[in-house]
Amino acid sequence: MGKAIMKDMVLVPGNNSLPAEFRLQPTNEQVRDGFLSGYVAGASFALDIAGGADSTPVASLKEAMASIKMASSITGITDKLIAPGTASQPDLGNMLQLTESRRTPVQVMIYNPFDTPLHIKRMKAVNSWDGKEFGVVDEDVGMTIPPKSTALSPTVTMVSPSGLGFMMSTLLPLMMAYPGLLVGAAAEVPFNIQSTIVSVLGGPDGYEGNVVYAQSDVPIKVQIGGTAPEGTMSQILGDLDPTSTTAVASPSPVASPSSVASPSPTATEAGPAPTPEPSVAEPSTTVAVEETSNAPEPTPETAALKKRQALESAPSSTDPVVVEAWVKSTVNKLAIEKGLPAPFA
Repeated sequence: MGKAIMKDMVLVPGNNSLPAEFRLQPTNEQVRDGFLSGYVAGASFALDIAGGADSTPVASLKEAMASIKMASSITGITDKLIAPGTASQPDLGNMLQLTESRRTPVQVMIYNPFDTPLHIKRMKAVNSWDGKEFGVVDEDVGMTIPPKSTALSPTVTMVSPSGLGFMMSTLLPLMMAYPGLLVGAAAEVPFNIQSTIVSVLGGPDGYEGNVVYAQSDVPIKVQIGGTAPEGTMSQILGDLDPTSTTAVASPSPVASPSSVASPSPTATEAGPAPTPEPSVAEPSTTVAVEETSNAPEPTPETAALKKRQALESAPSSTDPVVVEAWVKSTVNKLAIEKGLPAPFA
């Protein structure tokens, strides 16, 4: 596994408790990876420390030091490697399409629990939500985190499956569980992460190993970006009541002075037409009127039509029933545009 270094060692009769520094230098890759993976998971390891011919430069002590055997232990860390601040911004159109793998940009906030720099070369992580696999990250990272510090990774891509199966089993339930996502709100979604990290302790030129690491209920900030067909996310907020027929009238214009009519001239004696009474146009007053008297009462048919039209543009509210209807309507439209049959009846 490596060497235990004891500085200024003093032995007294009886039991001795000695501070030591363990320097990891395993010769077996499986032992190395198993130790690193267990250490970051908080496991405890029993260690046997044995002396050797090079244990001391003092000639008179070489034989004695070579015969020493000690028992020790190492307890792993309980700090979480994935820290708060991890975020993703899926594109709405990409997530709802059916023909290609869905791709989501993600940045991971990583904590280095070691007393030495941690360089992460590559990361492979399987992310799951509600017991269902959601996507996989498998990319080079190339970042170094100072000791006992956190750092945000470069943007990596989580790849989720294509097709209707993932939509039905995973994506639609997620949107119904967090309906605010479809009106531009962010949500902290708990994901379980199983990862394999190719890391180097001591910085980019340090000691390399593979760390298998799992963390449950990682809060990832999810906020949907991009645009929906026939509407952007900002337009969603302005369409909360698709069945409303109430209208507010604009103010009536005020008559200008030129609109005052002159008195009509008196007809001549030869004219057969009677003399009209003189009239003067009165100026209009500015009055806002709510047009309710002539507005038609909405029928169930027109209400359903307006609701369907609203759903085709954007969800009208965060009600799970409306969200489900909107998602299904949008997926049907995207499928038809690709020449595919509509998957939802």
